[in-house]
Amino acid sequence: MRVTTYNLLLNDDRINSLIKENSKNYPGEKSLDSQHKIVELMNTMFDMSKLAEEHMFLLCFDNSLNLKGVMELSHGGLTQTICDPRSIFSRALLIGASGIVLVHNHPSGNTEFSQEDINMKNRIKEGGDILAIKLLDHIIICNNEYRSMADGGLI
Repeated sequence: MRVTTYNLLLNDDRINSLIKENSKNYPGEKSLDSQHKIVELMNTMFDMSKLAEEHMFLLCFDNSLNLKGVMELSHGGLTQTICDPRSIFSRALLIGASGIVLVHNHPSGNTEFSQEDINMKNRIKEGGDILAIKLLDHIIICNNEYRSMADGGLI
């Protein structure tokens, strides 16, 4: 499977434009039809379990759940990273996503969702419902372990 990463930049007219950063072959599963496969991809391509600071990524999918692209949304400190819904949906809309998965790491080693994680999930779900972009999951990765909001019944 080919994994393409994108960034959001302003063009000459100061309008958001999706820019292809990189495209690499991923030797793993061709289908990302489980949280485990998504975690494998993120650890292989982005070293999510090894990152010393919190990073938040957005995975965008089409109607057939084919991966359209991966984007880093934010990079924070040891205990938090901040990402607003506008950042998420501007990217998802530009790439034409019909479904999204949020993935972030917890360098602390704690796989529990914080109240901030749950509050953000609620805002993203509400926005996605309005825009017809389904929040498929929100996954935390740490120490080669993960926790999924979908598996935990939070989505």
